[in-house]
Amino acid sequence: MSEDKPTVLIIDDEALVLRASARVLKRQGYEVLTADGGQIGLEVASTHQPHVALVDLQMPGMHGTEVVARMREVSPYTECVVVTGHGTVNDAEKVLKLGASDYFEKPISDWARFHQVIRQAIRIRGLKRENAVLRTDGFDNLIGNSSPMRKLKETIRNFAPHDVPMLITGESGTGKERVARAIHDASGVADGPFVAVNCGAIPDNLVESQLFGAVRGAFTGANRETTGFFGAAAGGTLFLDEIGELPLSSQPKLLRVLQEREFTQIGGTRPRRMTARILAATHQDLPKRIRNGEFREDLYHRLRVLYVDVPPLRERRDDIPHLTYFFVQKLAAKLKKKVVGIDDDVRVALTNAPWQNNVRDLENTLYRAMILCDSDRLQLKHFSGLDESPAGPSPTSTGPEEAATPDWFAAAMDMDWAGAKAEVELQFGRAYCIARLKQTGWNITRAAEMSGMQRPNFKRLVKRLNIEKPDDIKG
Repeated sequence: MSEDKPTVLIIDDEALVLRASARVLKRQGYEVLTADGGQIGLEVASTHQPHVALVDLQMPGMHGTEVVARMREVSPYTECVVVTGHGTVNDAEKVLKLGASDYFEKPISDWARFHQVIRQAIRIRGLKRENAVLRTDGFDNLIGNSSPMRKLKETIRNFAPHDVPMLITGESGTGKERVARAIHDASGVADGPFVAVNCGAIPDNLVESQLFGAVRGAFTGANRETTGFFGAAAGGTLFLDEIGELPLSSQPKLLRVLQEREFTQIGGTRPRRMTARILAATHQDLPKRIRNGEFREDLYHRLRVLYVDVPPLRERRDDIPHLTYFFVQKLAAKLKKKVVGIDDDVRVALTNAPWQNNVRDLENTLYRAMILCDSDRLQLKHFSGLDESPAGPSPTSTGPEEAATPDWFAAAMDMDWAGAKAEVELQFGRAYCIARLKQTGWNITRAAEMSGMQRPNFKRLVKRLNIEKPDDIKG
């Protein structure tokens, strides 16, 4: 068997079909194996581990559904495509649930689609093998094997055992919390809790009680003693996300905790030992915030004993097929959709897209496409604004000084800084929320999920921005 050619195993009890199918596939450059029954097919698969198995459904001795079900046992990475002249809708659903990549009825009329399905099955098989290898490196949550991701994993592997603060930087949507979880899982406190805190989501007047806890009666409303995030993370990892948003007034207290490795509850008198590993993350330029007097330099250096920068998606495009496969599987289970593949033009378009919001943007785009998908494959029609053009600006694009600006931005230029900022934030908020609502058919729950917000918070934001559902939208 050639190592250079993908191998296709044909399992069919009809000799004429075996010969004809083998002839067609060999002309396409595949190595072809044949078996005239299910049991023999499984034996051949066990020996040769083919890329794809074309399985007839109605065969004497062993039914095609049993072949598909048992294929994972003898050849874990072989993708099954069922081809039969006796198929029903129920048969199709059954074999897809058992793990088949696709389903065709004989005689095959759309040969272009048939060959596309074979190519797609081979790609899926490759991704499964690579993902299985990636999982053996101890970083299940970090999908990808590009050069930047290999360097990131090596850095994590070197830094994780050391119980000192670490700062994780990177653009929004790059997966900084996933990196933090990977560090925790590879550290000496992996058996302890992982507590994630979004510093930007805590009201300024509650930051200290949320972080350090409070004794009963420490302030109005403190009806019971609270442990705080530092207490909850004892013996594990405390992940301070969006650390750049921590109020300046609270920064000295956090600095002292990091220096002394102890903290005191609000209203308490007895210091408690801090036993949590501290990780912090930000998408902001902290040195710039230091120069602007918005972040303490001593806290920055205390947090940055070790640091890691998470690469943006545009710098690791080789990982996009892996991420796409991962998200399609995850979303298919969540949405109860029988989506088993994507068209070639979609794959090219996804790989070339700019992804301004990185992995989060890719996941949200696939989420919307999966909701709209009305077949077993993602097609270009399921995506809005996605095409096969190369990533980055086009040769005819204008420079920054020539770029068009929306009317509301132009209007803001007549105001002072504070007024202009407020106006731009208001209009952006409206535009963003309306776009999310349109994407989901004005479904508040799904729009909130795609925005990374809790449903009540998103609903309040929509109300505050005076956004109303159009009359022509039902429900």
